Amino acid sequence: VEVEDNILQLNTTQGSPDTATATTSGISVYRGDGVTQASLIFDDGDDTWDLTNNLVVAGTVTTTDVYGSSSLRLAALGGTAYLDASSGNSVIIRTNGTTTALTLDSSQNATFEGNVVSKDTFYLQNASGHRWQMLFDTNAFNLRYYNGSSWSADAFAIDTSNNATFAGNIQVDGKNVGIG
Repeated sequence: VEVEDNILQLNTTQGSPDTATATTSGISVYRGDGVTQASLIFDDGDDTWDLTNNLVVAGTVTTTDVYGSSSLRLAALGGTAYLDASSGNSVIIRTNGTTTALTLDSSQNATFEGNVVSKDTFYLQNASGHRWQMLFDTNAFNLRYYNGSSWSADAFAIDTSNNATFAGNIQVDGKNVGIG
């Protein structure tokens, strides 16, 4: 089928936009008996486009005024998050549209407004691969150092009785402090 027109118009029998006769219009691909069609449908009920299958974009996705100014709304099970790139050179992730959860500025500094929750291990790493590992389990909080090739023994640990263990010296103003 070849179509000369630039725009393919569907649902042309509708009287006017104010008196919607069809609740949905769009394109559906028949995939055989017993198989759900792949569809891109406009839903007049909520004024949205509905896509039945995953969308893969090979290029750049650009949004303007999706939610507020230059925001992208990410609806997920149980809630909605908003990725907002409209605040100067920062990217802001918001929950419920207004509450800021995370700000990433142009210097790559991240500011969390709430708690940072890690399932079990949390890492802080610099550009050369050196990092600290904070390990949480049911018995203790442990801090280890990774030099780019291997992990140290626990440099510091606090157990559930609030006992602190240091692997090395404790220094105050550059002087070792002995506890005895």
